[in-house]
Amino acid sequence: MREHIAAIEDLLAPLGYETYYVDVPDTPALPYVLLWGSSGTPTAERPVGFPDLGDDDLTDLLGVTCVAGTAYGVLTLRSTVRAVLNDSRPDVAGRFVELHLFDSRDTQVDRDVDPHVPYGVDLYRLVSNPA
Repeated sequence: MREHIAAIEDLLAPLGYETYYVDVPDTPALPYVLLWGSSGTPTAERPVGFPDLGDDDLTDLLGVTCVAGTAYGVLTLRSTVRAVLNDSRPDVAGRFVELHLFDSRDTQVDRDVDPHVPYGVDLYRLVSNPA
């Protein structure tokens, strides 16, 4: 999954926003993008008695949190990020990877941090198969 996250970061790099995976520094510059998810879920069915075949196919829900100084800034950032990520094909060697917008959550304000910051979460379905 590490290669997949790196490929998604590469897609976002030209936008010029700082991109983090799972955690951010104590005082990140706004706006920024936070990627998060699991280590991928194998989707290939393996026959009984062949546990060493490996996990060739995988799928995951990738969380993309957009954080900005204002709620309108979040809307703008989400639109920009979606234009790059939705229906994209991140480049992972030896894999055919697709990323599709799956769900979107309301823009909210995180009141657990100081200063409070608006954010919005989009979920993408990542599907990766051997090429």
